[in-house]
Amino acid sequence: MDIQIGGKNYIIIQNLSNPFSSNLCSLVKEKGNDNNNTYILTTIKNLSEEQINSLKQQINSISTLREDFEFNFNPITLEKDDNDNYFILEEMSEEKNLRTYIDEYKQSNKNIEEKVIYSIICQICLYLKVIHDQNIIHFNLKPENILIDEENEITICNFDFSKNLGIKNKISNKFYLDSYMSPEIIKNENLSNKVDIWSFGCIIFELFNLNYYFEADNIKDLLDKILNERLKKIDSNIYNPKWQDLINWMLKPNFNERPNIDQICDFLINDLVKKKEFKKEKEEEDHPPIYIEGEYLFDNLNGKLKCYVCNKLMLEGECLNNIIFKGRRFHINGDILFEGETFFLHKLSLRWKGKGEFLPKSIIDYKMNEDGIIKGEVLNGKLNGFTKIYSKEGIMIFEGEYSNGQINGHAKAYNDKGFLTYDVETLNGELYSGWKKKYYDNMNLRKESQFNKGKKYRQIIYNYNGEKEFDIIDGNQKIKKYYDNGKLKFEGEYLNWKKNGKAKEYNYYGNIIFEGEYLNGEKNGKAKEYHPRGDLAFEGEYNGMGKDMTIKILLFMNLLMGKEYLKNMIILMI
Repeated sequence: MDIQIGGKNYIIIQNLSNPFSSNLCSLVKEKGNDNNNTYILTTIKNLSEEQINSLKQQINSISTLREDFEFNFNPITLEKDDNDNYFILEEMSEEKNLRTYIDEYKQSNKNIEEKVIYSIICQICLYLKVIHDQNIIHFNLKPENILIDEENEITICNFDFSKNLGIKNKISNKFYLDSYMSPEIIKNENLSNKVDIWSFGCIIFELFNLNYYFEADNIKDLLDKILNERLKKIDSNIYNPKWQDLINWMLKPNFNERPNIDQICDFLINDLVKKKEFKKEKEEEDHPPIYIEGEYLFDNLNGKLKCYVCNKLMLEGECLNNIIFKGRRFHINGDILFEGETFFLHKLSLRWKGKGEFLPKSIIDYKMNEDGIIKGEVLNGKLNGFTKIYSKEGIMIFEGEYSNGQINGHAKAYNDKGFLTYDVETLNGELYSGWKKKYYDNMNLRKESQFNKGKKYRQIIYNYNGEKEFDIIDGNQKIKKYYDNGKLKFEGEYLNWKKNGKAKEYNYYGNIIFEGEYLNGEKNGKAKEYHPRGDLAFEGEYNGMGKDMTIKILLFMNLLMGKEYLKNMIILMI
């Protein structure tokens, strides 16, 4: 059977739907495409406008985590047909899933190494943390929906977005149940992110024991075990017995008694046995000496961490399998720049979440201080909220409100000497109202511009000694402008903030470079232009679109042939 979506035809390879869900789910392949890519296709019908907006927001959040934070979520797109049915298309990778991975160990009669299990658990934990922080619940977490590559890096896939939309599925006559469903899903009540915690607990047990936590020969017995059976144990002679405490905690029948994902992260960081070690990073030519002092488990940073650069503490926090989970970041002068949480998967490529510093670079890259420091609130990888920006010397050069990565609201900016240059209200990154200031090199005021509703309303111009010379309202007046060294830059007439009438312009050293006329901000009429050394470079007329073409030709010939040839040409033309 073929399905047409977004102008493409897909062939159904396998039906993945279950009778417990009202949504159709299939494994499909694009027809006529030789790349062998497969997709999970989920059809959701009869959505309200609110549900459609929620679905789009969730998929956008997953895409942001994938593209901006480099989490290995599969690409997900949302399509719609002519009947207003929505299709979620998730591209699948070629890695095997965790079910196959566990079965291979079971068939070989071997246990999975504890350090490998720990790495897998830490990765799942961080994936759940980022989606739970986005108010997204997986609702379908099981080994079949966790992909794992040759380096034991995982990808979580096949979200059940319908439950995130509040779509309640009726139990059909052919009752469906799997071993990872929480009691709340079976009862279809009190659905929260704790259903993922339950499923995660089942998966952790299975990694240690290579068997299901809940299994039975029929649905009735399986249902009874999920609702009533507890306390299956892992082999404490092989593995740390504290894992049993975590599993028991995650499989509490009352969802309110289960840990949240932050508590599980804390358990992984703080409750397992660690060995304190010291490590010196390799010194490179373009780096100062970097030292890491931390707690290690399974040869990776797990627990408390301190990082020193040039013997100065630059970072302290807690690590989870080489991933910084939360901590504090310090400026070179010792001030705290950040205190909060981090998202951080690919070695030392990190993003901060919460109040604090937003750094897309390595935490131990000392050279990042050359670009200055940003302190603010970050949401979805973009500045949101009150923000301060400092120069590399530690001088504050900006403070103000951001929204979705753009300046919005009250903002102040300062120059590298600490003098106020902007005190304004902004809207969508544009200056809306308030004052903008410029200074001479002696730090006296050069000019102040007042804006109202996004347009310049008033301008006050000062001379080099700080004395007011012009106070212009609505841009209609004869004025003078100056360079930051105090030399005259422009003198002439303005109309509606545009040059209009006779004007003279000067270079940075005070030599005249133009005298002529303007119309609506453009040179228009008779004019003279001069070389920096004072020689006449042009004399003629502007027509609002540039110099007259005859004059351009004569000037070009002047450069090639000399002044005498030009003089003779003018006589012939007359």
